[in-house]
Amino acid sequence: DGLGNLPSNELLERLGGGTHVLPTIVSYAQGVLEQTDRPLDLAIRGDGFFAVRDAAAASRDGGDGLRLTRDGRMTRSSDGLLVTAADGLPVLSADGRPIPLPPGPEPTVEADGTITQDGLALGRIALLDVDDRRALEKHGAGLFALAPGDESRLRPAAGRVEAGYVEAAAVDEIAAMMGVTSASRAAQTNIAMIEYHDRMMEQAIRTFGRVA
Repeated sequence: DGLGNLPSNELLERLGGGTHVLPTIVSYAQGVLEQTDRPLDLAIRGDGFFAVRDAAAASRDGGDGLRLTRDGRMTRSSDGLLVTAADGLPVLSADGRPIPLPPGPEPTVEADGTITQDGLALGRIALLDVDDRRALEKHGAGLFALAPGDESRLRPAAGRVEAGYVEAAAVDEIAAMMGVTSASRAAQTNIAMIEYHDRMMEQAIRTFGRVA
């Protein structure tokens, strides 16, 4: 039945395994980049993640609170830091520090993540990736993290920053809906097969019982 090293029964193999539940897999496919023309709306073209710091999670769960995200909607916080617009988490620079964003003209973000304001470089946004994305754990709100001790998996990303864009979801709503419908039909068919096998077994027991 193609289930790896799990034991299998020759008779059941001939009967068929029915419908099996597949594991939930995160797709890291590139979404469509939508233009907003807002200078602090950033998207990553290609592979990579922005790095942010979740201090609340660090104090609650331990660790350094490092989180990875592809949500590039950013803004200036009240205390003059570059933060995520959704959660207010400080965005980290390439050296792992929050990026200051003082009041003044709108900043400019280059393809390598360098932020300049009025000709002055303020820092370079970290673009990170991991050697095996299966090691990433979902933490909600588009955030991912590595398990403690797996920080060595981090490496510089190959993608580049597109300022004035945000990345839309890579999910195809129609395909997802059709997939749910197909899974529902498969599950119903599986239930019908189970009931059919139960009736066959019941009939076999009654027949052999009378013969005995």
